[in-house]
Amino acid sequence: MRELLLTLHHLRRAHGPGPAAERLRLLTAGRGRPPRRGRALVQWHDELLYAAAYPDSPAVLRTAEGSLHELARHRLPASAAEPLVNSGLAGTNVEGNFTADILGWMSETGPEPVIAWDEEFLSGADEALSLLLLPSERDAILTEDLTTRGLWRLAAGKRPVRWILERAGAVAPDAEARERLVDGLKLAVRWRLGNVSRTLTRFPPRPLFFQTGPLVRQVSLGAVLSEPLPRPRAEATDDACGLVGVARATLAARARETDTITWGNPDEVELFRLDRGVDVMLLGLDPAHRLPVESYFGFVAARNRIPVAYGGGWVFFGRCEIGVNLFPEFRGGESAFVFAQVLRAYRQRYRVAQFLVDPYQFGKGNTEAIRSGAFWFYYRLGFRPTNPEVAAEAAAEWARLHSPAGHQTPGAVLRRFTASPLFLDVGPLEAGMTPKLDAPWRPVAPDLPTLSLAVTRWIAHHHQGNRGRAQSESLRLVSRALGATARRRLKSERVWFERLAPLAAMIPDLSHWPPAERRRLEEALAAKGGRQERDYALRLQQLPRLLQAWQRAAHPPSAPA
Repeated sequence: MRELLLTLHHLRRAHGPGPAAERLRLLTAGRGRPPRRGRALVQWHDELLYAAAYPDSPAVLRTAEGSLHELARHRLPASAAEPLVNSGLAGTNVEGNFTADILGWMSETGPEPVIAWDEEFLSGADEALSLLLLPSERDAILTEDLTTRGLWRLAAGKRPVRWILERAGAVAPDAEARERLVDGLKLAVRWRLGNVSRTLTRFPPRPLFFQTGPLVRQVSLGAVLSEPLPRPRAEATDDACGLVGVARATLAARARETDTITWGNPDEVELFRLDRGVDVMLLGLDPAHRLPVESYFGFVAARNRIPVAYGGGWVFFGRCEIGVNLFPEFRGGESAFVFAQVLRAYRQRYRVAQFLVDPYQFGKGNTEAIRSGAFWFYYRLGFRPTNPEVAAEAAAEWARLHSPAGHQTPGAVLRRFTASPLFLDVGPLEAGMTPKLDAPWRPVAPDLPTLSLAVTRWIAHHHQGNRGRAQSESLRLVSRALGATARRRLKSERVWFERLAPLAAMIPDLSHWPPAERRRLEEALAAKGGRQERDYALRLQQLPRLLQAWQRAAHPPSAPA
């Protein structure tokens, strides 16, 4: 079996009649005697997943998917399942600490997660239980008749995780307080995977793409980004809720969470069916969990319905800081092409003019990214360091990599490259797509930390640090300057208008703006709490006067210490 797995793995980059026939032969042979435990089982599983995502033919796809469903039906003995915790395979367990919302989703999806009773939870179990019991029950914690675990089981009944969530909701009706209470319990759970697993989680049905020719290794990013997006395929609430579930399943099976998936907004989920079997799902945040100023939009990407990557983009004016996590079981495929499709979706849906990549994504504090040479993944697509000195060293290293003598970049050099973020200018959407790869770094949006610091300085100078007064005065001033009326708005729109008021109040000439621009600013501030946060992100870009004002605030000629 070991030789069969090695051969399958080496075949990943080979497609055509010969490799396709050999792949089908190996998959058929493995199906007759699959491994039943340990590392070999995970390798076999991942080769099947890869073959299903990059099938040469319907026969390869049927064989790979059939084997995956057979693995899911086979009940692993405890001795085999225990070493595979957090492997994501159907029939194994995922263990970890999860948010209240994901725990609730797990309970609804089934099977019921169970408490793992790890040491961190047990060390504070008495105090945690006292928060959830009725006042008249709390002295029971002092009893010697039951152990702590026994008292928990007596109180919580047969569904302890659901009981905890229900009691947390009763003790702390406010959603944010409930989330903090559950998080403070340090509740580790064990959840058995079935349909929710790496094995079986799939995007909705779609026409499939069969890999009859070579893999796309070189991507013409300009051509990809300029190709118009099709209409999103899922906008109805029921479909959107289903898509949020697919996104949650993709991460939960890997014991992961991200904000945009945990708190994905069913009103802002879009699915784009793109080229070569690629789907890109975009997700916005619900109003209660949106970021203070910029907008965070998540994504999950799939190939032939199988999730292959996830990440997010932080959008502010025309800038998008993008992050991508490509699942390792699909390495050797068309990762650059998939990421290019993600960039295409973000550029066109959020009118992005410039992408940024944080150094963590390619190695800062990330050993795996150094080992995989992630820096060159972005560099090949056209991303360049914002720091001119790092950019010059990278260009020289790139030339050495392509010299006849051959060369491999040392890890120490890749770590030096993490001293600078990467950027890619793609220009205004209306101008077509001509990435300015040789253009110097020029930020297209204010730096958020310095903009927030400007608000702190403004409050200190104008309100002597009194934040209650600063907030109320800001709301009064901005409402008057913008002519804000008592028109009917969603509660979340009113909340966000108030939250953003200090950022507008510190603009000295706000009341002298042209009426049309003040009206657009009012609409933009309220849109932060609207049904879809994309409206806010796009409305900001229609306010160049606001961009200039915030740039001046973030970078004043001389800011007092």
